[in-house]
Amino acid sequence: ADDAPGGAASGAAGRGADRATSAVDSDRPAATPRPGRRRAADAAPLRVSSDQGDGVTLHEGTRTISLDEFLAIAGRDDLRRDMRTRRWAKRGLYVTAVAGIAGGAGLALSGGNCNDLPLFSDQEVCRGRATRRKNLGTGIAGLGAVVFAIASQVGSGAPSRVELLEIASRYNRVVGDAPPARPVRPTVAVTPTAGPDGAGLVVTGRF
Repeated sequence: ADDAPGGAASGAAGRGADRATSAVDSDRPAATPRPGRRRAADAAPLRVSSDQGDGVTLHEGTRTISLDEFLAIAGRDDLRRDMRTRRWAKRGLYVTAVAGIAGGAGLALSGGNCNDLPLFSDQEVCRGRATRRKNLGTGIAGLGAVVFAIASQVGSGAPSRVELLEIASRYNRVVGDAPPARPVRPTVAVTPTAGPDGAGLVVTGRF
């Protein structure tokens, strides 16, 4: 009969500790899942092999595949979209730059020969018009050159060799593999005890 209250108290304390632990765990931000997928057990693994220099060759099993196919198999559609967006943006900038340079050059050279006009006043008006056209055309061509320089600096957004290896490693974990065991946090509990020979404390720990 004397043991019952102590057991109930110990149980209540244990439940309180569990609730406190659960509260602490629930306050922690959840880890952001990385995009991608894992391969099925019967699917060929992805591999990344080095070429001479900084190049890499991508494989699905023994089959050589393109970067786009590699990312599609690994489920990295986010990277594929980013690369596609960059590619079209770069093309658009190049087209704009070439059009600006060509149009500006054509405008700058479209002044004509003002010396063929019979009247001096008409020649002066023609030369003023030609100067304005030349200045405007030069400005447009210069702006086109700036856009061309910007386009040349737009990267492809392709993953580096290290990133490709990480993507392949994540994909190659077969679906159904057990996740890594959660580390056990050390805990210490102190419980008072009483008996015919006296009272004391029992310390228990888990490490």
